[in-house]
Amino acid sequence: VREMLRSPDSAVRFPAVNAIAGQAWDAGYAEELIDILKNDKDPGIRIAAMSALAGHGVKAAVPVIDLMRKDSNRRVRENAEYFSKKLSVEGK
Repeated sequence: VREMLRSPDSAVRFPAVNAIAGQAWDAGYAEELIDILKNDKDPGIRIAAMSALAGHGVKAAVPVIDLMRKDSNRRVRENAEYFSKKLSVEGK
């Protein structure tokens, strides 16, 4: 899966992120997903990474998710708003 995350092809990276979000989850992927969230050019992959991180309650992702609320892509901003609130509610 790690090799797939590093692929230049978003059609390869996207299913890798989704696999990690689901049954392939391991906390060891958190830093890679945070890096993808910050740097991937594909908004769909950024959203999938955000969903995986929030879905698994990765608190280290909160500052990055908050930054994504200012992303250039509207869908990324909307999802960041949702996941930011979700993580803050779960953290209480």
